[in-house]
Amino acid sequence: MKKKEIQETIERYSKRLEQYGVSEMALGWGEKGRSKLRYEILLSQWNFDNSSVLDAGCGFGELLDYMLQKGITNFHYHGMDINNRFIHIAKAKYGDTARFSLKNMLEADEEDEADFILSSGVFNHKLDDNIGFIKATFEKFNSLCRKGFAVNFLSDKVSFRPEHTYHANPPEILALAYQYSNNVVLRNDYMPFEFTVFINKFSEIHPKLTVYQEFVKYE
Repeated sequence: MKKKEIQETIERYSKRLEQYGVSEMALGWGEKGRSKLRYEILLSQWNFDNSSVLDAGCGFGELLDYMLQKGITNFHYHGMDINNRFIHIAKAKYGDTARFSLKNMLEADEEDEADFILSSGVFNHKLDDNIGFIKATFEKFNSLCRKGFAVNFLSDKVSFRPEHTYHANPPEILALAYQYSNNVVLRNDYMPFEFTVFINKFSEIHPKLTVYQEFVKYE
């Protein structure tokens, strides 16, 4: 992601904030919203009890709010975003109960490591090199997470695409995910034109049953 594109992204979301206030519209999801559904899907694969979570592209910390509403409380949350105004709002809302950082997620380092990394909506805008950005992000997330990471996309399996949005090819993203683990999930069962990919580092296989360890109990 080029410096110019980073600055354009910051300005885009700042303008939306001025226009729509603290809302889903400011986050770029449009009038239909559906952010809670996206959060529900991102949380669907793992148990976050006694874990740390990095929310990359956290916006106002809405994922944290949703997790707390769902009764997920025994975890450490770290929200990261490139928009200073979003981070300021999040810090004012949550105070010392969570950590928020003004940082480009591709510049995250060892101090930002977490058990899980979750990211919603960061790949939706068209760039000069979207695939390059996705690959760099996967590489960074894989290096920083201990248990797994999950990201969502707009799908290219659509009949209409706005000029400014990027629509990923599910098989291409799935192939990329397999570079990091054989234990992956692609969910395209909640909205027809969006999907979420989960890359699990829970990859220890039972030597006799040839299943991942968490599924031994079903044998």
